[in-house]
Amino acid sequence: MARPGARPPTSPERVHAAENRKKAVELRVQGASFAAIGRALGVSTVMAHNYIKKELAELAAATRESTDSLRQMELLRLDRMELSLWDQAINDKEFGAVDRVLKIMERRAKLMGLDAPATINKNITITEQDRIMLVEQLVEEASIIDSEADEEEEPLGLESGEAEV
Repeated sequence: MARPGARPPTSPERVHAAENRKKAVELRVQGASFAAIGRALGVSTVMAHNYIKKELAELAAATRESTDSLRQMELLRLDRMELSLWDQAINDKEFGAVDRVLKIMERRAKLMGLDAPATINKNITITEQDRIMLVEQLVEEASIIDSEADEEEEPLGLESGEAEV
């Protein structure tokens, strides 16, 4: 719903502003400064900046919408392909169909971002008590490893204390 007192989208002022936004972006792409754009359009530097900012935001929104639509269309295609192969893969146990279904599932997971790497919190706080516990565990594991190494060094068939002849 439009704001009270807002001009309709087809009003001459809004059409002119939209044209100015497009011209401002074209000039900016060509390398013009905001001040030069303002002079070319007969507006202030701040207004030139605002034109570009608004136009780029509208382009980004349109791009997001078209990307979402394309992603949805691709997911529907993958669903149809998977459905056509499902019986062959599951009931008939055709390994080629199984591989194709798995590839379709991988593609779907990639499109949906399901296989995105997990983020790991790098800020870990270790208390003094935690440090002591970790050192004690390391000492215990080291002593186990040492005792296992000592057992491995004894010659086979000899009990401790027997001499080799």
